[in-house]
Amino acid sequence: MKRKLISALSIVMILAMISSSCGKSEETKKRKVIKKTENTEDTEEEDEDGETDPFEETGPDQDRGTDGDLSAGNNQSMELDPDRILFTYEYSNAAWGQQSSINVILGDGRIYTFSRNMTLFFFDSNTDYDADKALINTVRLLTKLEPMGRIDQTYLEDMYLAASQVDPDSPITRTQVMYDAGQTTLYYWDENGNKVCCISDGDYKYTINDPHIPDVEYLWEHRYKYVETLADYKKFDIFPSTCMPIQTMNCGYVVLPNGSSGKYVFSNYEAFLKAAEEWHIEEPDFGIDDMTPYQDMPVFVQFDIFPSLGYQRSYDAMVMEDDMYFFLPSDDCCDPDPNQPAPQAMDGFVTVAIYPSMTLDPDLDVLLTSDGTAWEKYVCETDS
Repeated sequence: MKRKLISALSIVMILAMISSSCGKSEETKKRKVIKKTENTEDTEEEDEDGETDPFEETGPDQDRGTDGDLSAGNNQSMELDPDRILFTYEYSNAAWGQQSSINVILGDGRIYTFSRNMTLFFFDSNTDYDADKALINTVRLLTKLEPMGRIDQTYLEDMYLAASQVDPDSPITRTQVMYDAGQTTLYYWDENGNKVCCISDGDYKYTINDPHIPDVEYLWEHRYKYVETLADYKKFDIFPSTCMPIQTMNCGYVVLPNGSSGKYVFSNYEAFLKAAEEWHIEEPDFGIDDMTPYQDMPVFVQFDIFPSLGYQRSYDAMVMEDDMYFFLPSDDCCDPDPNQPAPQAMDGFVTVAIYPSMTLDPDLDVLLTSDGTAWEKYVCETDS
């Protein structure tokens, strides 16, 4: 029931970002951004539905804001890094357990959306934990996956031009208008990775006293028809190593049952430890002895067994993509050079992760791996 509620909330967040409207924009590694000048001719077009097209220039005193022209007369050109975070649209709510959904727009228009629902407090309570650095790391991992869609590049440039002029020190008035609704905030990320609040609504209504905010609000409100959602997009959650206990260890050769995939799921940490003793592998150094909630969380275990030395395996995150659960390989993963002989000795790695959520079915039925097979339930000899 919890998982259905959380999924519903996530779907609402995603629908707020997407629309099946515009055509696909041209991809570029770097794109020149030429800021419009005051000499740009004022135009106003109407769509078939009669709405003024926000993609076109409007004159002073129009809905786009008090300045009219988004460029404010600045004709400086610059380049947008295609992998730079330009905007994040973040929803959080702690009223019914920790919920977190984030939409990310990168410099080339790619849009990623993910959630970290119900993540427990183990890492968040660490004094060294930096939420924004963790988000940047998560986005780095997201680029290994398919984006949910793209926003038209020229429209994104207009959004960038407006938001980049917002003073991060602008006065903000915060008024409480609801309870337990959570908070949804649009942030612009400057070139130094600093977040600038542009729009925030929910339990609190933020009024930001900056002349460029109306431009940002207008463009954000009309973004729908300039977003293309990819047809093969799959909804996913992602738990990087900064948000969940996950560790890969060299375990040497471990004998697994015939026909086993080497991918197992356990109902709790104690059940995993019994299997680890049978496998003669070390207990991961998670430092969670007294962290009772993590003791009761499901544990995923994956073996990578190889016929020779020279392999390396490690994983940066666990991904839940629709009904599939899988580890995301790190850049350190490698295989032996096929042109160089490798010592013929069986070797292997084991990856252990504690799933930091209450959303899984307690029976752990039919959890699929990335290849479509099921995560196996290991039965210890003492339990058989």
